[in-house]
Amino acid sequence: GDNPLLTGLEEGMSMSTFSAPYPTVTPEGITAYYAEPFPKGDNTVATLKKMRTAIPANQGVVLVGEKEKSGTFKMLPAAGEEVPAELENRLSATGAQSVVMSESGVDYILGKGSKGAGFYKAKAGSTLAAGKAYFHFENSAQVRNFVLRFGGETTDIEDAVLAPATDNDAIYDLSGRRVNEVTKGGIYIKNGKKFIVK
Repeated sequence: GDNPLLTGLEEGMSMSTFSAPYPTVTPEGITAYYAEPFPKGDNTVATLKKMRTAIPANQGVVLVGEKEKSGTFKMLPAAGEEVPAELENRLSATGAQSVVMSESGVDYILGKGSKGAGFYKAKAGSTLAAGKAYFHFENSAQVRNFVLRFGGETTDIEDAVLAPATDNDAIYDLSGRRVNEVTKGGIYIKNGKKFIVK
């Protein structure tokens, strides 16, 4: 039948795919996963592995978050976080431009189908928006043998958007952790300067 490639997370989690033309970090409560080919050289098995660093430019990831945080969330440009120079990642990224889905190969995109949220076959010639991620296969035999490992059940799909460039200035608390929301009366650091939220 229609192989969604991926079923999988705990109940009450939502999922989206994401990529950006520059390194980014996820907001609190959102985890990014890349698809690491496993074992080395075998392109038919990929394990979704947690990104423990900033997401490198032009790398596709699957974002997973709690349902309560659903709606659109902002991905932040990386500022000083570690970014891996190279990543073995089976996911393709659309990055800065939308991508037309392959006529010769087979592309799988995140969607909701008969088996819930997962990666389903994209219609050849259809367009996937910029800032997303997808799986590309040279031929359908590759897909049939492809396994993506992840546990549990996913209930929904969300959208991640890049924070506009004006929100580019990362804000940190006094212990140096990046924050996405400031509280009144709090003291924060932005562009190397301390400020108090009035």
